Amino acid sequence: MKRSKDAGSTKRSAPGGGLAILAILVSLAVAAVLLLLYAAAAHRLLSGPQLRSWINTEPESTWLDYDEATSLLPGRLQIKNLRIRGSDRNVQWIIRLAEAQVRYSVADLFARRFHVLRVGGRGLSFRLRNKLDPKDPLKPPMSLLPPIPGFADPPLRSEKPERIDEGVGNPWAIEVQNLSVEGLEEIWIDVYRFRGNARLHGGFFLRPGLLARVGPATIPVAGGQVGIGEDSIAAGLAGKIAASIDAYDPRLVRGSAVWDKISGDLKLEGRVESLRFLNYYLRPSPEPRLAGGSGPVRVAVHVERGLARGVVEASARQGEARYAEATLRGDADLAMRIASWRVERGPLELAGSRIALSAVSSSGGDESRQWWGRFEVPSGNIHAGALTARVDTKCRDARPLFTLFRTKLPRWTRGLLSLEGLSATATVTLGPSLARVRDLDAAGGRFRIQGEYVLKGKDRRGIFLIGTGPLNVGVGIRGDATSVRLIGTHRWFEKERSESYGSTIEASR
Repeated sequence: MKRSKDAGSTKRSAPGGGLAILAILVSLAVAAVLLLLYAAAAHRLLSGPQLRSWINTEPESTWLDYDEATSLLPGRLQIKNLRIRGSDRNVQWIIRLAEAQVRYSVADLFARRFHVLRVGGRGLSFRLRNKLDPKDPLKPPMSLLPPIPGFADPPLRSEKPERIDEGVGNPWAIEVQNLSVEGLEEIWIDVYRFRGNARLHGGFFLRPGLLARVGPATIPVAGGQVGIGEDSIAAGLAGKIAASIDAYDPRLVRGSAVWDKISGDLKLEGRVESLRFLNYYLRPSPEPRLAGGSGPVRVAVHVERGLARGVVEASARQGEARYAEATLRGDADLAMRIASWRVERGPLELAGSRIALSAVSSSGGDESRQWWGRFEVPSGNIHAGALTARVDTKCRDARPLFTLFRTKLPRWTRGLLSLEGLSATATVTLGPSLARVRDLDAAGGRFRIQGEYVLKGKDRRGIFLIGTGPLNVGVGIRGDATSVRLIGTHRWFEKERSESYGSTIEASR
């Protein structure tokens, strides 16, 4: 009887179990259909023009496109060849990403928030160029600037006043976390281009027109090159870049003022391959032209809300400076100390910097008597494209000054060429079309040299007083002409200095 009861019980429960299985199968079928419908709808939306038209309402300021995008599951997205381009009054930029896998929060979409939880990708390129002032005679050549498809060349700054929108509506918030990109292949900002092997880790938050925040982000560099056009600045770079941008309102913080929100560290080591890249900065002047020279370079800079401090150290062996009359060859060692630099508005304070030249020889000169010089900068800065510094110098002899004179001086002054040790101090200004030496005061052995010198464009002029005991000679420079005075030299020098150069330092008698 008990066996019969159990059998009956089994028969009565069978219909309930079958219904449960049927419900599961139906649910799976519905889910599969919904996923198919979702995949079809997502494919239609992502591959068609509708989504792009919703995004690209103002393509001159912000534009997005891609070659292919798929989403097989809600909250998952795969993109190929993503391009995002932007422009404002000051800059134009474009980001390219070869491949990206995105995981985002579906629930946050209902709160008008595109919240990306993780992004993995490869093949990143970033290009940015400042808009140019058409009246600027020193604007960089277009061939050195990054091309950005969709924008006209050259990128000229408009004279129209910048539009300020009072209201920006209720834009979507975009938050990207855990961004990880392998193969950061290119960073090209104005004339400076990085190509190599790097990675990017970080994130950002954006409410267009209302709020922006970036980082913290890091870029480990495991090999690469920075250059200007085809000329390398440094190669074999290794190190790390870390940066963040504090949250700011783009309606209030505009253009380069964003530097006051930026903090980070730059630590890189590499190798200078040639001094040729420096010709870019010397392009307003016909000479010298630099070439050759290689050696290690190290950069360590810390930025705290737009205020930078750090050091740049570099060496170059067998560099060349080519002039019309001769070619100089030698070694250089630089330690540029960034004592203080408010990046957004300057100046860059250089107190404590130094440069050493050694084993310098001239083509056609006495190779056995190589020249050397040590230059210390107790105070100085770079501002508005010009260097102004007080320079203390120790060098072997006065041969550079004789090259400057380009004249035959009295025989007794030739002792300056063979003395051992010349000390000098002067205020030096170097700009795109200006070279000025003020209040030069040099002494070595029994000689003393005082002087002023200005090279502005093609205009060259200077005065020098060379003395030893009772003997003195005055040298005047006007263009390519040089005059020598042997009588009344002190009075002539003081008058010329006061009237033509405005110096407050009198020549000693």
